[in-house]
Formats: sequence, C-alpha cells, structure tokens
Amino acid sequence: RDAVARARARGEARAGQALAYFNLVRGELEELCRRAIELVRVDLLPLAQLPESRVFYLKMMGDHERYCAEFDPRGADSGAAQAAKLAYEQASALAEAKLEAAHPIRLGLVLNRAVYLSEVLGERV
Repeated sequence: RDAVARARARGEARAGQALAYFNLVRGELEELCRRAIELVRVDLLPLAQLPESRVFYLKMMGDHERYCAEFDPRGADSGAAQAAKLAYEQASALAEAKLEAAHPIRLGLVLNRAVYLSEVLGERV
C-alpha cells in the first residue's frame, strides 16, 4: 500500500499497474483468510475443549483478521481490525486464566497481539 502511494506521489507511470496488482493480491489474501477464519469458527473452535486449543484457535482467528486489516485501506477502522481485536482479547483473557505465563501458545499470542497493536493500530508497544 505504501509503495503504491509513493509511486503515485512520484508520478510513476506504473502506479496504476502497481495498484491493480496490489488489489489482486489483497483480494486473494482476503479470500484465503476468510476461508481459514470460517474453518476455525465453524469446525474447530466449537470442538476445542482444552484451553491450549481454544487459545490457539482464537489467536489464529485474530492473526487472519489482522492480515486482512493490514491490507485494508481503512486500517484500524476496518471490520477486520475490530474482529482481530475481539479475537485477541478473548484469547488473552483465556490464556491469562488458564495458561502459565511462559506457555508457548500464550507467548505466541502476546507476540502476535503486539504486532497487531503496532502494525494495525499504530501503537508503540
């Protein structure tokens, strides 16, 4: 997204081509993420009984929503950003209640949520 904006600012002739390709990639990414999110939401999360599994699947949903939000021109205002926030919050609450502080899944969740806060919301973490 930033590269396209820079190309436009410089008046490069290929800016239109870059934007078209960006939109193509964004569409493909969004479709793959939506399919992964739906698989987790409908098929995997309802069957997950262990806290580790539930936290992992909620983190996975947050991650895929974050991928969509990173490519969405609306950024932090997008529906994907809001869905990522919700998934990360649910995963964090469960991880804090049920997983040890040094549990690998909990650590991965903390890292990925920090990426969300930094890259999507622009917060310093």
